[in-house]
Amino acid sequence: MKRIVIALILLPMILLTTTCNLLDGYVKQPEVSFNSVKVSPGTFTLQGITLDCNVTITNPNTFDIPDLPDTHLELYVNGNFFIGSALPIGGGIKAKQAADFVIPVTIQFVDFFKSFVSLWKQEKIDIRVAMEIIIPLDYDILDIFKPNNNGRSIDLNGLLGEEKIVKWNIEKSSTLPLPQLPKLTSSFKLEKPNLLNGLGATVSMNFNNPNPFDLPAPKITFDYKMNNVSLLQSTTQATVIAASKTTTIGQTLNIPWTEIILKIPSFVLSPPKNVNTSFNFDCDFGLEEYGDSVLKDVLSSVIPTGK
Repeated sequence: MKRIVIALILLPMILLTTTCNLLDGYVKQPEVSFNSVKVSPGTFTLQGITLDCNVTITNPNTFDIPDLPDTHLELYVNGNFFIGSALPIGGGIKAKQAADFVIPVTIQFVDFFKSFVSLWKQEKIDIRVAMEIIIPLDYDILDIFKPNNNGRSIDLNGLLGEEKIVKWNIEKSSTLPLPQLPKLTSSFKLEKPNLLNGLGATVSMNFNNPNPFDLPAPKITFDYKMNNVSLLQSTTQATVIAASKTTTIGQTLNIPWTEIILKIPSFVLSPPKNVNTSFNFDCDFGLEEYGDSVLKDVLSSVIPTGK
C-alpha cells in the first residue's frame, strides 16, 4: 500500500518534469515581423489620417495559436511620444502557417497640432511606431502526446501552473504626411482707363492644392488702394479648392471716377503723372485650430495718367 501511495505522489512530479522537457523540445517560439507602416488608402483627409501597421506572425508549431490579445501600441513623432493605446489584433494562427495582421492607428489632426504646433505647414515628418505583442501558447497535452485516452484532455497551462506566453517588443520607422495649405500665385491686370466707367482691373488667384482632399472655400478679404488711399474694400466667400489640382478664382474690380475724386480730391486739383495702385488680399481657410491658415499677397502696378 505504501508503494502505491508513494507512486501516486511521485507520478505528477514525473509527469510535470517529462512535460517540461518535452515542452522545451517540442514547442517552438512563433516568429513576428513588423513589415511596414503605411497610410491606409482613402483615409488621408483634412481631419485626420489612418496608418496601417502590417505585422506577420508565423506559427511553427503543430498546434493552433488562439485569438491574440490586444497589442499595446505607442506612436512617437520626431522622437517625442504622442499617443499610446491598446488595439485589437484579432484572429488566431493555424498550425504551421503564417498570418498577416493589419493594425490601424487613427490620428486626429486637431489633437496632433495641439501637441506639435511647430509642425504646421510641414509636408511630412518622421514617426516611429512601437508595439508590444503577446502570444499565448494555449494548447493541451493531447496536441503533444496524441495518446488514446478516450477523448480526455489535460490542460497544459493548468498542469504547469501558469500561462505560457511569448512577448515581443517591435518597432518600425516611417513618415507621416501632413495637410498643406495650397501654393498661391496671383496676377493683376489693369484695364485701360475709361472716361465713363473709371478704372477697372481683374485679379486672378491660383490655388495649387497638393493634398489628396478638397480644402474648404477660403474667405477672401481684399483692399484696393490708389496712392495708398483705400478705394474699395470687400469680403467674399470663394469656392472649394479642389484636391490635387489648381483652382483659379477671379475678381473683377471697377471704380468710378466719382469715387476716386471723392476720396482723392487732389487728383482734380493736381493730377499726377502716374497713379500707384495696389491690391491687397487675405485668404483665410479657417483652420485656426491647426495654426495660421491665412495666405496673403499684394499686387502693385503703376497707371500712367497721360498728363
